[in-house]
Amino acid sequence: MNIKACIKKEFLDGIRNYRFLVIVVSFLFFAILDPVMSKFILPEIMKSQFPGLPEEALASLMDNSQIGIIRTYLNDVFQIGMLVVILTLSGVVAQEINQKTIIFPVTSGKKFHQILISKFIVYGIVLMVSAVFCAMVNYLYTGVLFGFDMTSPVPVLRAGFLQGFYMLFLLSLLMLVGSMIKKPMVAGLIVLIPAWFMGALGNLLNINRYLPSELIAESQLLSVVPSSSLITSIISTIVLSVLAFGFTVIRLRKSDLAWR
Repeated sequence: MNIKACIKKEFLDGIRNYRFLVIVVSFLFFAILDPVMSKFILPEIMKSQFPGLPEEALASLMDNSQIGIIRTYLNDVFQIGMLVVILTLSGVVAQEINQKTIIFPVTSGKKFHQILISKFIVYGIVLMVSAVFCAMVNYLYTGVLFGFDMTSPVPVLRAGFLQGFYMLFLLSLLMLVGSMIKKPMVAGLIVLIPAWFMGALGNLLNINRYLPSELIAESQLLSVVPSSSLITSIISTIVLSVLAFGFTVIRLRKSDLAWR
């Protein structure tokens, strides 16, 4: 019963603080903008920059295939959309600790793990649904503008799922860092470091298949058949997320907030 009450509270907070709206818009913005940019705006920019270049040459400079535009969308979500999501959710734990509002559910009988589970469920669902839904919006809108070159939407669905799954890992990191650093903006900037550079580290050490960043690399392949390392990456992401969640609970129980 306590979990249901916590979930209801987080849901209402997400609406009240416009976090849900910002997350959905950050995905949907690129899902719609990227095809429009590639269809109407970029060609005009290229023509103004190279006025004497034939149409065929201009076309060769841009990948206007459906799969190419979808990859652009996935990359934009990773590079920019992820920044918006992290900064939006950076206060999920840090802000409540900083303002000591997390004490209210604790005094009403809620446990720290129940509070954290409800946050992860509510925001995790929003992240996953937004990633999958907007990937499909981009697939359909790109197909209308450029033609349906992809014979199946399954790779796009998988790409959205993998990006959403990666966002769940980042959410668990935000909760962990937020339990240690009470300033939301600082917590968000700290999480951005592994979020952006984990893939480069994995390439350097040749351990990508064991890192959550491999989910992003796999999503951008848009292949019909997933790679053999995908299951390993998913398992590693689950393990790391559970560990981050567990350490967050331990951190809160040992903090000065755990006075009960």
